[in-house]
Amino acid sequence: MRNYLEHILENLGQGIVLLDSRNVVTFFNSTVLEMIQPLKATLRTGMMGEVLLNAESYQSPRIEMRDGHIGFLEKLKEKYGIVLKKFEDSHKKTQDSDTSMSYAAYLEKQISRSFQFSLPDGRTISLACVPLQDGGWLLTYDDVSTLTRSQSNLARQNSRFDAALNNMPHGLCMFDADTKLILCNASYARMYRLPKRLTRPGTALADILAHRHQIGNGPANSARYFDVVAEAALKGMSASQNTVLEDGRVIKISHTPMQSGGYVATHENVTETVRMSEKLMEHRSELEATVRARTAEIERQAQELERMLDHERSINELQRQFVAMASHEFRTPLAIIDAAAQRLDRKKKDLTPEFASQKIEQIRTSVSRLVDLMESILAEGRLDSGKITIRHDACALAPLIKKCCDRQATIKNTHKFLLDIKHLPDFIEADRQALEQVVTNLLSNAVKYAPGAPDIRIAGWQEGETVKIAISDQGLGIDEDDIPQLFQRYFRARTSVGIAGTGLGLHLVKHIIELHQGSIAVSSTRGSGTTFTITLPVKAGGPSASVSSHIDAA
Repeated sequence: MRNYLEHILENLGQGIVLLDSRNVVTFFNSTVLEMIQPLKATLRTGMMGEVLLNAESYQSPRIEMRDGHIGFLEKLKEKYGIVLKKFEDSHKKTQDSDTSMSYAAYLEKQISRSFQFSLPDGRTISLACVPLQDGGWLLTYDDVSTLTRSQSNLARQNSRFDAALNNMPHGLCMFDADTKLILCNASYARMYRLPKRLTRPGTALADILAHRHQIGNGPANSARYFDVVAEAALKGMSASQNTVLEDGRVIKISHTPMQSGGYVATHENVTETVRMSEKLMEHRSELEATVRARTAEIERQAQELERMLDHERSINELQRQFVAMASHEFRTPLAIIDAAAQRLDRKKKDLTPEFASQKIEQIRTSVSRLVDLMESILAEGRLDSGKITIRHDACALAPLIKKCCDRQATIKNTHKFLLDIKHLPDFIEADRQALEQVVTNLLSNAVKYAPGAPDIRIAGWQEGETVKIAISDQGLGIDEDDIPQLFQRYFRARTSVGIAGTGLGLHLVKHIIELHQGSIAVSSTRGSGTTFTITLPVKAGGPSASVSSHIDAA
């Protein structure tokens, strides 16, 4: 049996040495000699083994005596405590208590111990000294070099990991499937001002959130706080979201699920980034709005420029036509005057009153036409230069209209002027001379464009704080599509072809009326005549119709 036991001990991977109660070596296997070279020269059966219990005996300057395997020793003491108790119980009947206590005290002095030492070749050996029930010792030697190096490497890696984790600028936390904290770094704790008790493993996430709400840095929208968790679980991969806190900060939470059911999350303070992004977006929106506004303004200016160029081209064409027409208009009355004067000269000896009156009438009519032309041109020039001014004095409209009709009848006695002006007020505040020019121009047009209709009707009445004057003829009328352009400078309607005129009269009339804060409207049908209606305020600055002309086509 002993040989069988020694065979087993010889083939163990551990170095084994047995000491008896006198600390004499009774057995050792070859493994201990291979493991510890210094023992080859000293270790032999029958030698005293106290030297093996002393670390200095292994002749290594790096041997460090220390307690090891604390948990194992505690179990070993507990085990031998039980052995002692059993031993005492079994000897109570045959031995006195003093003997039992003496034996127990002896065993108590032989407490298990262990230590590690390093050999010159760099290996680390662990020696465990275990007391036996017979008072001897069991010494076991284990080569723990690989384990020691692994533990050292692991310790270094853990140290590096802890350093990296705690020096991360972002908060990092890891929770298990039950939302219990596994670990968190210092940045996470600082970010949310967590006390140490809430950073210990096993802390519930609910407790952490409750503390954060209590100190005012919890999520502002708790209902959406876990949206990122659901999103990550749905996608089976990382997900992130920006969370606004109660203190106004914005935290980007990146959530990564683990196979175990827990998750790892990083918390990054992106408040400044978000604020800058919002400002950039706001600035971008303002810039885009400015660009759109400037683009629209440039387009509007381009359209306005094109319109003005078209208008300028139109004005230039009208001016060219006006120059040709004015030249003709000036030559015609001058030719008439010249022809009448020549006839008078040739027949001065045989001159009859009737013949003289006829030629004098021709001369007067031509001179009047020249005067009208000159007045229109001069008034238009004053209008362009802004030199036409309106002086509001007491003006009797009825006498003014009668005077203009009488003068027109003297110049052209082919038409009758039918007046209905008894409902006009005695006076209005207006510029008498300017209104004479307006009424004269309209009466002249009525006569000119109604050659076959001798009746010209003039009506006047008061409506509230305004007066109205309507001048109607039954002449040629105006085409409907010509009416909107009727008051433009140099414009002449198609029905005026072959009739003398410059296209300045109605343009001047409209501006004089508007300077009185009044308006002028026209109603006409081709072949059925035309009616011009003037609206003027009774008092200067009083209510009137719209300043811009109102044009209706019958």
